[in-house]
Amino acid sequence: MSPRKRLLPLDRGYTLMELMAVLALTAVLAVLAAPRISKGFQGAQLKTSVKQFAAAMRAARSVAVTERTRVIVDVEIEGRVYNFKLYTDRRNTAGAGLETGIEAAEGGGSSYVPPILREPFELPEGIYFSGFMIDDKTVRGFEKAFIEFFPRGNSTGGTVIIESDNGTAYGVSVNRVTGRVYIEPMS
Repeated sequence: MSPRKRLLPLDRGYTLMELMAVLALTAVLAVLAAPRISKGFQGAQLKTSVKQFAAAMRAARSVAVTERTRVIVDVEIEGRVYNFKLYTDRRNTAGAGLETGIEAAEGGGSSYVPPILREPFELPEGIYFSGFMIDDKTVRGFEKAFIEFFPRGNSTGGTVIIESDNGTAYGVSVNRVTGRVYIEPMS
């Protein structure tokens, strides 16, 4: 049998100096990690906003194809807010000419306008529209971006650029020939 060593009262816990050192180290690590966590949160908000905008564009294309009509997406860009206004050409079906707005699209024989196209959206703080491109050429000083979808699914095309304060940007592009909407990182 080995003799048991008796613990002294000082050997049973941590000293005040040891606790203070651990607390100071934790505080330094928290200060260093905070900007990275904030950047990651803003990056997640940016990706969510871009995906939401792309979904609205896909919904506009879907309405054009399913209703067999022309739909113009009029993206009004004022700071961080964007709206959709649908203009449907009902000359071929109702003979009524051009109908304007979502209410007219619903009342003019349209069976369904997705809710994502009915309400204005506001991008989160620190995320904004930074440009509009047509054929890889940036259109400067724009207040509106127009992209038109046709009954066969094709479109006029274009790319709306959404950027965050940290410089990360994504483009929501609409292919002119196919009308497909896709997201691409911008450099």
